[in-house]
Amino acid sequence: MKITAPNPTYSGRIGDVQFRNGVASTDNPAVISYCRGAGYTIDDEVVEQPAGAAPVDSRDVECIQLGTPLRDAAVDPHPGDFKAPTNAGAADPHSPHVVSARPGWPPIIPAPLPASV
Repeated sequence: MKITAPNPTYSGRIGDVQFRNGVASTDNPAVISYCRGAGYTIDDEVVEQPAGAAPVDSRDVECIQLGTPLRDAAVDPHPGDFKAPTNAGAADPHSPHVVSARPGWPPIIPAPLPASV
């Protein structure tokens, strides 16, 4: 089958098929199928591409809560939180100053890593 690329100057490969000046011939069904879906002309038959779906504007999408809403106790601590991290709400939640530890355990102190891990 004769395949004509949308770009008449295309010289390259698709699979095992070599295009020269936008034209190639093949019996390879995989390449023919790919080219048909990509808008190439197959045996002088122009394949119309279906119109794509219109992009969705995220501001127009309604957000629906599924399940229980989550809250990060390190960022927004509440008095009744069970085992909330230390310094929650007072320090940067991504810093080593906000840590989770059990009461009575020694404090977690950041230390340098050994040279060979």
